[in-house]
Amino acid sequence: MRRTEEKKQTSLSHIAAALKKRCNSPRFTRCLLALVIPMLVVPLVMVQSVPVEAALDNPYLQRQHLVLRVAFDPRLAPLQYETPEGYQGFSIDLLEIMGSRNDFRVQWMPMTMTQAQKSLQEGTVDVIMGIDYQARLAPEMEFTEPFFSSTVGLMVPAGATEIESIADLSEKLVAIQRHSLEHDFLQNVWRINFNTTENLVDGLALMEMNRAEALVGDRLVLQHALSELQLEDAYQFVSSYVIPLEYAMAVKKENFGLLNLLNRGLQQAKGQGIHHELQEKWFGSNLLQARLEQTLKALGFILALIFGVFLISLWWNRMLQKEVQRKTGELKAANRDLEYQILETRNMSGLMEQIMRNSPRGLVTVDRKGLVTALNPRAQELTGEAESLKDKHYTASPLLETLLETRLKHVLEEGVQYVGGELRWQPEEKGSRVDIRYTLYPARDVEKQITGMILTLEDITEERKQREQGFEREKSRALHQVVAGIAHEIRNPLTSIKTFVELIPAKILNPQFQENIVRHVPREVERVSQLIESLIDYARPRPPNREVFDAAELLRSCTALFEPVFNSKGFQLKSRLEPDCVIQADRDQIKQVLVNFLLNGLEAMEMRVNGEEMTMPPSMTTSCRLDGAHVWIDLKDEGVGMSPEELKNILEPFYSTKKDGTGLGLPLSKRYLEDNGAVLSFESEKGQGTIVHLQFERMTDRG
Repeated sequence: MRRTEEKKQTSLSHIAAALKKRCNSPRFTRCLLALVIPMLVVPLVMVQSVPVEAALDNPYLQRQHLVLRVAFDPRLAPLQYETPEGYQGFSIDLLEIMGSRNDFRVQWMPMTMTQAQKSLQEGTVDVIMGIDYQARLAPEMEFTEPFFSSTVGLMVPAGATEIESIADLSEKLVAIQRHSLEHDFLQNVWRINFNTTENLVDGLALMEMNRAEALVGDRLVLQHALSELQLEDAYQFVSSYVIPLEYAMAVKKENFGLLNLLNRGLQQAKGQGIHHELQEKWFGSNLLQARLEQTLKALGFILALIFGVFLISLWWNRMLQKEVQRKTGELKAANRDLEYQILETRNMSGLMEQIMRNSPRGLVTVDRKGLVTALNPRAQELTGEAESLKDKHYTASPLLETLLETRLKHVLEEGVQYVGGELRWQPEEKGSRVDIRYTLYPARDVEKQITGMILTLEDITEERKQREQGFEREKSRALHQVVAGIAHEIRNPLTSIKTFVELIPAKILNPQFQENIVRHVPREVERVSQLIESLIDYARPRPPNREVFDAAELLRSCTALFEPVFNSKGFQLKSRLEPDCVIQADRDQIKQVLVNFLLNGLEAMEMRVNGEEMTMPPSMTTSCRLDGAHVWIDLKDEGVGMSPEELKNILEPFYSTKKDGTGLGLPLSKRYLEDNGAVLSFESEKGQGTIVHLQFERMTDRG
């Protein structure tokens, strides 16, 4: 008879646990399964129960084949706690018995749950006992089957009326165990102020010190703590089932051997009735009875819910017909809207097709495989291909191959954009040379993923001609200034030479005269020769050619060319040059840039002298210096300077602060510097002057 009663109690316990777990689900179907399945199938295993005391005295405890270092929270009574006699509790007894049945011994290591999780990852413990399952910990550890179920309750001071449920916790100060399941759950509720602790006993202490308005945690642990501290009348539970708790054991990630050992021990303890007897020992039969009552109440609620659903379904069927008619009308209206959107899409597609067809720029799209997916007539014309390139590989066009061969990979894989590049294209067959400006950028889908590349082409042959014509005009303007200065400068040495020649008949035999004529005349002739050579070198046109040269020497020749012009106007031109300022660039283009800036500085100082009285004549200083991997050329004038607005627009084409300026000198200079890999920058202040900075990559090898 005793075995039969025990077997019935075990069966009722399993039924109650199963029903409670399922009926707490919000879905109706789960609740229905929880009602029907236990009523149809109740597997009863005929086993012989083993008394708890006998299990604890089992001789297997003396077989210390395996020692498990088990971390546990000693302030989780009645599950696990510390007394002067040692460690006690439901969890303690359960694992000790499991060890006796599976040949392992337990080394208990008390610590907080935070310390336990860290120790498990560091490998200083093997098992965490009494941890509630949390999804955020799953990537770090493996959990056994749950060995005990409880619920999270909401506790407030007795007589408090402001808090009746979780919804009332907004703006309230709530004591809670940090990193617990209930902590993670309540963080989703807005505007709750948390006062976190390592365990619920410390949380209860916060309530006693009025440092929290409510305490959320395991109802069973809180009830035990209130009983031990004789505070049952001081607090009340306003909600006993916030969320369910399932206590388990945890091992390190992928330690499946130890996980299987613990799960096997749990199954043995449950199958042999040890788990049930431990529950009676620590929690008494009242716990099982209370859970069964909760289950029966849930069953009654489910039956009432089913009947209510049946009545609602009758009403719903009638309402459904009306809803179908209403939805049908909405569907027809939506269909009309869809037809209108389709028409708009077709119109938009037609508009885009017209734009593509009539655009003065060539447009080409290429997919990730390098196939041309679309191109407009202008692009077809610029490529010079007779047959359409659509659906062909881009290498079918020599022009596209030249543009995309080294760039397509960077666009597709790195999202690089090439904006405003220029290419001088000479078709293989007889035809005129074409200057093309191109832009490449990635094509992306709605998810911002790169699906291909878009290329735009523009014929800038005429634009380049106009630009070169502007360059020639600027060069002629500078040449005019230089010739005027050199003509004045040549007059001085010629006058000296003429004077010596006129004195030859009278002083030919004078030793002092002979010494002077030998010393001065050749020097004056050399001076004239250098001036004429500089002028010819500047005026002689040369094809673009990048070469390695000393920037300081180039700057010295430019200043020598302009020094007579500066001197004729009463200005000083100073230079500070460092050796080994080697760069690679087009010498003629860089020379034109330097001449342009020298001329601008000269004109700026003239404007300042004409506009204000100065105690000292203005000067211009040029320098060439080394700075690590770069060579800097600086040109500083003491001219009129520029305002911030003028400085902002100075590089815009046709913008000039001079009355007769073309506005092309600085844009052309910027273009030449960019073509040679240099960087241009300005510093200027109105009424003080301007500094021009040119930055070049330094070449360490002249070869």
